[in-house]
This record gives sequence, C-alpha cells and structure tokens, in this order.
Amino acid sequence: MKDKVSIDDINTDTNTPEHRMLLEVLNCENPELKRPSSKVKFVNDETIKLISDMKETMLASDGIGLAAVQVGVHKRFFLFISDFENIDNDEEVEVKVVINPQILDREGESIAYEGCLSYPDHVAYVKRAIKINVRYYDQNMKKVETEFSGLPARIFQHELDHLDGFLFTDRMEPDSLKHVDELKDDVDDNDDDQADSIKISGGM
Repeated sequence: MKDKVSIDDINTDTNTPEHRMLLEVLNCENPELKRPSSKVKFVNDETIKLISDMKETMLASDGIGLAAVQVGVHKRFFLFISDFENIDNDEEVEVKVVINPQILDREGESIAYEGCLSYPDHVAYVKRAIKINVRYYDQNMKKVETEFSGLPARIFQHELDHLDGFLFTDRMEPDSLKHVDELKDDVDDNDDDQADSIKISGGM
C-alpha cells in the first residue's frame, strides 16, 4: 500500500465493480445510529475501500455528506462536499475526507433547513453555528486546521453529530419537521438562498 492515498487515487470507475459498491444507508429508526463512534487510529486498505464505497453511495444518493456510522461502521470519520460551484453540472465535485474531527471554536448562529440520508424526504429547522474553526485528519492522516462557514459549516456540524450518536431531529426546532413535498409552495422563487438550502439539504 502507498504511504499516501488521496481521494483522487481511488478508482471509482463504474466499469470496475470490485472498486465500486453502493452501501446500505441505515434508517433513522436503527439504534446503531445512536451509538457514538470510536477514534480512527490508522488508515489501511480496508479504510480506503470503505471511503471509496461511501463516496459512491453519497453521490449516487444525491447526498452532500455521509458519516461512516450511517453505513454501519462506528469510526469517527465522514465525507462531505465543501464546494458547491459544480453541484448542478457534470464536473467533479470536491469531496473531503474528515477523520477524527473536532470543532475548536464557533461563531454566530443561524437556523435553516436540514435533512439526512438516514431520514429521507424530510427536513427540519436546525440551529447551527455560522462559522467554525476545526481540526481533523485527512485521508493521509495529515492534520488539518481550517475554518468553514455557511453551508459547509452546517454540514460539518451535522456529520459530527452523527459520530456522537445524534440525528438532526435531536437538534431540530420544535414542530419544524416537514416532508419535502410540503415545502414546494412555501419557498419564494426569488429567495435563492432558501431555495438552494432546501434543494440540497436532504442529503447529509
């Protein structure tokens, strides 16, 4: 095995099924989702294969984030999309691998819709920090310290909750859970921020 393996090194060619497998995403009623995950001590071939399969599963599900626990693996890592410029076209989106994440500082608060691949077709208002300073390890087990704001910060917090055994419904504002079909008439077409949030919020 190479000492360093980036997400770009992982073969996700649909013509090589040995490198591509869609995983089952656990439903919100599964008690395994309430179990906190354990720290990742090293990245091996098995981990790299899991990352590859999780990436395929997330993108095939139109997701924007996926934690290992959502596919039944209780390890502290997740994948998420941090750059949304190419989310609506055929260009490759950037998928970050986040291992053993920590939030060092939080700034501000905002309330917006969130959804979850483990709770399909539903969203709810959730209060999150607007900006976060974080520390984590990438797929090469190299330490990263950076900051995220806006939607990437929201996704990071959502996925970190998964690693601690929390769902977005544990954080939601009272009586705010809705089926996505209920939202279609509620969104002003001119409210681009809200429309975009609802459009992509269902896949964390």
